[in-house]
Order: sequence, then C-alpha cells, then structure tokens
Amino acid sequence: MSETTNYGLNDTLDWNGTLESDGSEFTVLPEGDYVYEVVNMERGSFPGSEKMGKCNKATLTLRVTDDTGNTVQVFDDLILHKRMEWKLSQFFLSVGLKKRGEPLVMDWNKVIGAKGKVHITVNKYTAKDGSTRENNKVSRYIDYDRSGLTPQDKFMQVPDELSDELPFVQGGAMVLRPYQIEACKATHVEWDGGRHKTLINQATGTGKTVEIAQIASDQVKKGEKVLVLAHREELLMQAADKIKLFTGLDSVLEKAESRSLGSFLPITVGSIQTLGQERRLSEFPKDYFGTIICDEAHHSLSDTYQRVLTHFDNANILGVTATPDRGDKRNLGEFYDSMAYEYTMSQAIRDGWLVPIKAQMIPLELNISNVKVSNGDYSGNDIGCALEPYLEQIADEITKYCKDRRTIVFLPLIATSRKFCEMLNARGLSAAEVNGGSEDRNQILGAFERGEFKVLCNSMLLTEGYDNPAVDCVVVLRPTRVRGLYQQMVGRGTRLFPGKEDLLLLDFLWHTERHDLCRPSSLVSKDEKIAQMIDEQVEGNDEEVDILQAEEKAERDVLAEREEALARELEAMRKRQRKLVDPLQYAMSIAAEDLVNYTPEFAWEMGPATSAQLKFLEKRGIVPESVGNCGMASLLIGRLKRRQQEGLATPKQIRCLERYGFRKVGTWKFDKAAEIISIISNNQWQVPYGMRPALFVP
Repeated sequence: MSETTNYGLNDTLDWNGTLESDGSEFTVLPEGDYVYEVVNMERGSFPGSEKMGKCNKATLTLRVTDDTGNTVQVFDDLILHKRMEWKLSQFFLSVGLKKRGEPLVMDWNKVIGAKGKVHITVNKYTAKDGSTRENNKVSRYIDYDRSGLTPQDKFMQVPDELSDELPFVQGGAMVLRPYQIEACKATHVEWDGGRHKTLINQATGTGKTVEIAQIASDQVKKGEKVLVLAHREELLMQAADKIKLFTGLDSVLEKAESRSLGSFLPITVGSIQTLGQERRLSEFPKDYFGTIICDEAHHSLSDTYQRVLTHFDNANILGVTATPDRGDKRNLGEFYDSMAYEYTMSQAIRDGWLVPIKAQMIPLELNISNVKVSNGDYSGNDIGCALEPYLEQIADEITKYCKDRRTIVFLPLIATSRKFCEMLNARGLSAAEVNGGSEDRNQILGAFERGEFKVLCNSMLLTEGYDNPAVDCVVVLRPTRVRGLYQQMVGRGTRLFPGKEDLLLLDFLWHTERHDLCRPSSLVSKDEKIAQMIDEQVEGNDEEVDILQAEEKAERDVLAEREEALARELEAMRKRQRKLVDPLQYAMSIAAEDLVNYTPEFAWEMGPATSAQLKFLEKRGIVPESVGNCGMASLLIGRLKRRQQEGLATPKQIRCLERYGFRKVGTWKFDKAAEIISIISNNQWQVPYGMRPALFVP
C-alpha cells in the first residue's frame, strides 16, 4: 500500500531538520520482454509536429516487473493520430482488449489495471548537468495472443501461506473458487439492475477479501475510483495486502495523517474513524468514489458509517460480511437493497472449503441465569463474575481435550483472560494471553502461529480480522445472544490447513432461563425446531458430534413431523373445494425450507406483493390471498420458474394428486404427475384399484 501525504508550499525543512524516509535508488532494467500493468492513465494534448497535427494523447504509467520482483515505472505516450494507429492497436492487443482482424472502439476506462507484455529498451540521454544517464523506454507492446500470459482477469500466483484463501492454481495463475465467481457476478447483476446497495453474506474463512479485491479491480477497469472501508487496522492492512497480491493493484491509505485525495492510485483503503470526521469527509467531492466496499458490513448501520455512505450517495455500495445478525437486532435491510449472494458455513463445509465441526459437550454446568443483558447481548462484566467460580474446573477439562490441538479461547474480560491463561500454564498446557492493550501483540500472535505454545486466550480481540488456519480447537467462554458474533468466534478455526481434519468446538451446559443463547446449532440452522434437536444430540452424547450430521438427522426428524402435519392438512383439504394451493402447503410439499422459514429482511421485501406478482401466482395455482409480502411473492415466483425449467410438478398437479393421498408430489417430474392425473381422470376421477397413493413411488 502506498501512503500519500499532501504537502503544502510551506512544508519546508530547516537546516537541522530530520529526514524520515530512506529515499530510493533509481532502477533500470536491462533490455528485454517484461510483464507490465497500467497503474495510471492521463488524458492530454499532443502539440503537433511536422507529420502530425495537434491531437489528443494518453500518457500511460506502466509498472514493469522482472523475474526477481524488481519494478520500474515507465511512461509512454499514445498519440491518437492515424499515423500512430499501429501503436494504439499494438497496445490494446497486448492487454487483450482487441482481437486480431476485428475493429475496436477504444475504451480508455478499461485501461487502468490492465496487464500485458512489453519489450523494454535502455535509453541513454544527457542530463542538464551534462552527465549521461539511463532510463527505460517502451520499444513495442507484445501481442496478447503470443505473450504467454493467462487472461488478465485471473489472479497472480499466491504464496503458500495464503493458499487457504484461494487454494488451486491453473496455468500459473490463481483461479477464483466457483462460489467466489458467483458472488462477484451476482454483485454486478445487482448494480446493473439498479440495486445500488447490495450485500454478500459469506461464512468466515471462505475468502471474502479475495472477492473484495476482484470486484475492486473490475470497477477500476471501468474507470472508477474505489473506496474500501473498514473499522480496524488489521482489516485495512489485510484488504490492502490482498488487493495487491491478487490483482497487482496498489492502494492508498486514508487514515490519520495519510491522505488519498488527489492520489493517482484508483483504490483507497480507508479507516471509517478517519473518514467519518465531518471536516475530513467534506474535503471529498460527493462523486469522488464510484464504488464503496464495506468490509464487516454488519457495522455499516452505525452513525459514522452512514455519514460516509450518504455523503457519496451516487456510489455503488457493496457490504461484505460473515455475520448479518447484529446485537441490537437492527436489520441490514434498513439500508441495503438486496442480498446479492449468500454462502453459508454449512454449504462451505459440504463443498470442502471449510473443515467439519465436531462439538464436544463438557459435562460442567455453568450458571449464568443472573447475567443481565446490555446493548443487546449478555453483559461482559456479569459473565466474568459468573464464570469466576468455575474457572479452575474449566481449566481441568480443557487440559484434557486441547493438549494436542492449536486452541483459541474467547473470554469476556481481560482480567478473566489473564487469570485463565495462568491456570492453563500451571497445569502444564502452554498458553499465552493477548488483548487490545498488549504492546507485544504481534510477537505473541506470531509465536502462536509458529506453534510455540498451544493455547491463545483473548478477551474478544480476535473475533474479526485474525487468520490462523492452523487453529483446530475453539472454546467459547463468552456466551452470547448474537448469532453473528458466535459464528465469528467459531469461524477462527474453520479454515483449511495441511493435516487438519476438523475443528473441535468445546461447549458447556450453560444454565440460563433465556432461550436465545447461541449454541453449536446456531452455526448451521435458523430453524428453531431443528436447532433444538441438534443441541439435544450434542448434550446427550459423550463423544464428539459432527454438526452437519446432527443437522441432517434433525432435518429428517422435523421433515417427518411436518409430513405428518401435511398429511392431516391434506385430509382436511379433501372436504374443501379449493383449486389453488396455499403457499405454506406448497413449500412443505416441495420440501423448500427457505420458503417454509422465510422472513423478509429488506425494505422492498416487507412491502405488499404487487398485483402483477399475485396475478402470476394465481395463474400458476397459488392462493394469492395467502402471500404475505413482496419478498415471499418474489421467492415463490423464482422457485416456480426454476421448477418449470427443471421439468418438475406444478402447484396445480401437486394440489390435485395430494388430495388423493399421494405423498411428496413436489419431488415428481411434470410428465409423471400428468400421467397419473390422466390415469385417474380416465377412471372417472377415481384412484384405480390396486394403486395405493400413500405408498406410491413414481
């Protein structure tokens, strides 16, 4: 990241002034072919010459890199004149924006961030002092099709230590994971569709920062300035490092004395605390940034974030978070227009991008029934006091389970964290403690990553922006009501790592009168009944319980219960002469959990269904009066269209056959349902003798 400070006319140095920078040596690369990236483009005028009249010109700043990582900046003028068309074509061919034999309308908005290959020569010239000097000069641009480069929208090679974020390489270039590609595409679809404030909700450890880098690069290619906002220094540094690593683009820091206004770099990584200051914010024109990306977007409803986001009110905004649930229960739909993409922890584990989670119940009852709620969550001070009598017993239990694992323990208070760390060390389990005030924080974190001790205790410091894929055990001694916070804590241990088979999550018998305490089930299910069944499996088992397997069993049990309820409903329906199907009944018939448990989140979803939506649904066989809101109508319409494309049974077919006692008609193919209806109709609308609807399998 480049830090740019704006110096004024009077920023002079005294004779005895202090020199803080080390300066830099001027590097000249030997003649040869090199990879380059366009880091800046300025529009200007060519004054004319004997052979070319006055015309426009583009001055490019190229970052040229050799095999050892040495870089130089080379400036090159592209003159917009027919005599120089050969060079213009050569350049656009080089970056892959022009195809041979095809005309091209030049789009200079796509130039910044473009990569290609160029032949550099060494230019000798005489300086004003009469000395002979050298610099590099562009000789020719090398055709993209013959340069040996992979397409420019692929990522650069990634070091092994970051391979947990993007673990596979093709042709020497990094390739986005399938869900990352979908997330990026979905974001652009939302923006292009007029939904300028959208969200990506993605599980911790699945590479959200990679998507931030890709989307920022996409927008830079369109000629926009991009602002990446975060609230902690670790997140700012992480964003800047990965943008550089995965796209090759430098960013400028907007924080404290470092300013980005007027920088030639198109990406700004900004501290919300700095930009949120009225005086600092007012320096920026309202249209300065075309795109704003909010990391850890669950914070973006705060007054400071809203001050910045409403200032740049014409920008496309992307909120990226692993935790859309807020402690104050405010809904991100108050500000954002849509959810562009969602990728849950369950999906990531099933797809193999996160490790399985094994929950181990510790048979130790911890009484927190007297703990008060403050700012939407359990009071940290009260939790600390409530835990105090149990710390020795907890330390004994953790020593049994964690001696062969890399463990993070989350505690409510710094004092509790320090005390617990001492207890673990006294039991022979090597541990260290880190908190926001630790002067040696980086050294402690580094030692933990190197495996110099087994357990790291902290008071909620490491919930965001801390990546250590080797962690394979998490202990949550800071009970919470906030599902997002719980997922963040556990998410510190879900990343892939060589030799790592799973994450061990230690849970306790928390005794409380409240029913909103987050438990292992909170990681995978929002359905209250399914979550209860998962937790019962964990509590009733002496061994480790795989959370996904527990979820699948709970879902089967709940589905069986719901099928019984549906059968009773179908029996009652036989006495009614309705031709249409109720939305909830339809959702249960096709086993659509997202429809059964749907709750509107965004403002547009909460509004009433439109007349066009209701007309469409009624025509397809859904009772329109039972569609409660616009979001449910949209979800139903999307599901109906998708099922039609997949050739599945329609609502009217489902309604018809379930009235005769057939089961799970929602899973049938359209043609099979039509065939059975035809058989029944040809039999005077009676089920043929010998056909048993409740047992029939198509």
